Amino acid sequence: ILKSTIEHKTDANAEQNTTCELIFTILENIIAEKEYEYKDNSTIFILNICSKSYSCFSNINLNEFKIIISNLINNSIEAINHKNGIITISMESTDDLITIRISDNGSGIPHDVLPNVTNLGFSFSKKNGSGFGLYYAKQQIEKLNGKISISSELNAGTDIKIDILKAESPRWFGDSLYIEIGSDVV
Repeated sequence: ILKSTIEHKTDANAEQNTTCELIFTILENIIAEKEYEYKDNSTIFILNICSKSYSCFSNINLNEFKIIISNLINNSIEAINHKNGIITISMESTDDLITIRISDNGSGIPHDVLPNVTNLGFSFSKKNGSGFGLYYAKQQIEKLNGKISISSELNAGTDIKIDILKAESPRWFGDSLYIEIGSDVV
């Protein structure tokens, strides 16, 4: 289970820990952890990956990125106050960007509150909110030259969009496998 506390790190330290990571596998692992963590909850987790995005890499700080995604999913779980909760995590890509969306059908955020949710110390509708999670997510994504945006509709849900830069696949990564017709595969 992912550590949910957020540690402060300097910019230099965060950059030193940046590695080229396969984003799909990170999302898949986090979803599996959340399904286990919330197995007694009726919330359904859906992972939608665009077919050309399975082999997308990005230069990220792996631990920080996992914490961000995990905390955003936790926020979605807390916003769902009914039995038919659905959280959809999707990923698509272009030539230069990877887009990750975390969408829920929770209570939503009022339009007048929405511009403030990434401000340090601002918390909305959370029992034990510190106002640090979305602020931290925004800061860390921007350090990657990425962008986070949030849209929401009251009583309909929230959609968080994260754009991060796509990295070139490492040389060791094989993104396809060609097998001749009639070949034996063991």
